Amino acid sequence: MSIYLTQPVHYPEAPAMLKYIQTIRDLSERGSNWQGYDESFRALRGLHSWGWDTVESELWLQAGRTVCVSYSGAPFQSKGVARRPGQQSNNPCFAFNKGLQCDGRRCRYQHKCKRCGAGHPATQCPRFRQASTGMFPAIAQRCPTQ
Repeated sequence: MSIYLTQPVHYPEAPAMLKYIQTIRDLSERGSNWQGYDESFRALRGLHSWGWDTVESELWLQAGRTVCVSYSGAPFQSKGVARRPGQQSNNPCFAFNKGLQCDGRRCRYQHKCKRCGAGHPATQCPRFRQASTGMFPAIAQRCPTQ
């Protein structure tokens, strides 16, 4: 992948953002929980005045210990197990997790929280509320589709 910056003078944080992208990509290529790191880093970034080029070692190590299960086998993710059309998936439903309507009768995904696996959508997950209150957020166990 190549990234070209035009007029970098107008983007003073561009080099730091490129470092952040490299960190996320490194976690992804290792099969680690890059989304958990990303969500946790963004939630805590404002509280600690971290720059985008900061690699928060505790979050990085925690993400590295969590193995991702791919939903779709999208680029930079580990490949999931192929399923036949119509076969029930163990993965959570994205519409349900976003609090949107889903045709539950035909949905092949489970209506469970993508963060903790409980029966509520991710928008109502207590672990997500921890991140917004400044407490150390829990890192999700699954990776999303890009």
